[in-house]
Formats: sequence, structure tokens, C-alpha cells
Amino acid sequence: MGGGLVGAEAAVGFHHEGKECTIVEMKPAIVEDVNSFYRGGLMPEVEKATACYVNTKVKAVVPEGVLCEKDGEDLLLEADTVVCALGLKAPYEKVDALAELVDECYIIGDCGKVGKIYDAMNTGYYAAVRV
Repeated sequence: MGGGLVGAEAAVGFHHEGKECTIVEMKPAIVEDVNSFYRGGLMPEVEKATACYVNTKVKAVVPEGVLCEKDGEDLLLEADTVVCALGLKAPYEKVDALAELVDECYIIGDCGKVGKIYDAMNTGYYAAVRV
């Protein structure tokens, strides 16, 4: 579930391990938010490795696999294993509540903006330098 960078790269990796993969993505394209240079190299590998269902919403994970909705119709994708690679959302309310409890705080990583590990390491480093 999830056709962003993590889901697409995972599918390619699982394919190399001999597994059959299917990507289910709500958006109209797989790895839509990746720079075009990297996407250009990744998409041929994704197309070889997996079946892709775009514009498809996951409704539930059921014992038989994943129940989806595409074009207003229910669709059951049979699976024995389901990987959740859905997007994340920064927990702004929790961060704000905790920040109010202290005199000084530094918001780093996904607490400030969901991103890549590089972003978390970078903001963590500069917060540590300020302390």
C-alpha cells in the first residue's frame, strides 16, 4: 500500500528477492513526488517488478488480501503479505503541546516536516550545534 518512493523501492527490492508485488496508490502516478532524474531511472525497474494500481483507494486489509476501490468499484487484490508504505503527517498538535511545557525546544525531523532521513539528520545536527 503506497506508491511513493518507499513503496516503489520496496517493491523493486522484494521483486529481486523473487516475490510478486503489487503497488496500490491513490494518486494518478507512482513516485510522483520524486525528482524527474531519479524517477526516470526508477520507473523502468518498478514497471518490471510490479503491477501498479493508480487512482485506487485502499478500503481495508482483509484475510484474503487488500480490499480497494477503483473507479467506484470494489476490487480485491489477493495477498499473503501486505506492506504499509503510506505517507506520514507531522504531529503538530502534540509537538506544540510539548513545546509549551519547556522554556526552550528545537523541533527536528518528522516532528517539524515529514521528510527523508537526511532532513532529520540535518535538522538534528543544527539543533545540537545551537545547544
